[in-house]
Amino acid sequence: MKKALEILLMVSVMTCGAMIANGEVVWVEDSSGARIPIQAPAGRVISVYGLSTYYFYALGAGDRVVLGGYIGVKTLAQAPAALLEIEPRLAEKMTFGSPSLEMIAALEPDLVVVDATRHAEFAELGEQIGLPILRQQLETPLAVPEALAKLAELFGDEARGRASEYRDVFDRIVRLADRAAGSLGEEDRVRVLFLGSEPQRVASGDMLQTEMIALSGGLSVSADLRGSWNDVDLEQILVWNPDVIVIPSYASFGVVDLLQDPDWAALRAVEQGRVYKMPRVMGPWDTAVPDFILGVLWLCERFYPDTAAIDLAAEVRAFYETFYAYTPSSEQLDQLIQTPE
Repeated sequence: MKKALEILLMVSVMTCGAMIANGEVVWVEDSSGARIPIQAPAGRVISVYGLSTYYFYALGAGDRVVLGGYIGVKTLAQAPAALLEIEPRLAEKMTFGSPSLEMIAALEPDLVVVDATRHAEFAELGEQIGLPILRQQLETPLAVPEALAKLAELFGDEARGRASEYRDVFDRIVRLADRAAGSLGEEDRVRVLFLGSEPQRVASGDMLQTEMIALSGGLSVSADLRGSWNDVDLEQILVWNPDVIVIPSYASFGVVDLLQDPDWAALRAVEQGRVYKMPRVMGPWDTAVPDFILGVLWLCERFYPDTAAIDLAAEVRAFYETFYAYTPSSEQLDQLIQTPE
């Protein structure tokens, strides 16, 4: 252990020296409010935080990622075709779990992004050996454009332009979704149950999914729950009796499973066939990746199909072409709109 620490310290000294010699130092504020000095432009990026990794691609800096976790991808076989297309070196770059500090230091990164909560101890140890650690917490809608804007400062004018354009898209979509629900009172808004990886696992009121439902003009029936995913019994779901049920892309079950399950047959959403599985292209649309704003549009169209003036196919195509230099096929767009089971 002592020898390993000596190696890490030596590498970190070399890395810090390179920062001073190779470029401007930009001070970036992390989720705790601390200001972190980072070399700009950041040439070598490590993202231990699986949400943050997608931000670099959205900013046009995916080629700077030397090691990263990718939320929603636990094995290479699970990687969406779109992700493999924009990142042909995914097999080399992808890491599962937290890589060792020794591995990270040996890669001589200019920036290491971590989850402020889950990687707290990891971040402290990394800072002790001089690694440029940036803590992020990306669990609210507003955190997404704000984080993009901060990271863009490390990559120059093109990245800053993309971050600014993203904020424009974000604001426009929020206005679109708000108009769909119009002046509906709370009693007339769609009541929504957002499920997790299992049928009786539901999103709490503290989660991004609940905020997405609100942005889309709906009301989450499980909003009073606290914490992360909650396991509930079927009786509670029957009491809630939602108008709409949403299944995430990473769930172990699909729409047909619920529609054909006699235990769920009495639910209003099942009776009316308003059970939907959320699609994905890169990262899951119900997680705080840049793409989540498309999830807001998708939800809005399902909540208020008669008043949501949305061309979802055009919005999805434009978004991925602008932020990921990726053009979805016509077949893929059709599948997104038809909500695959």
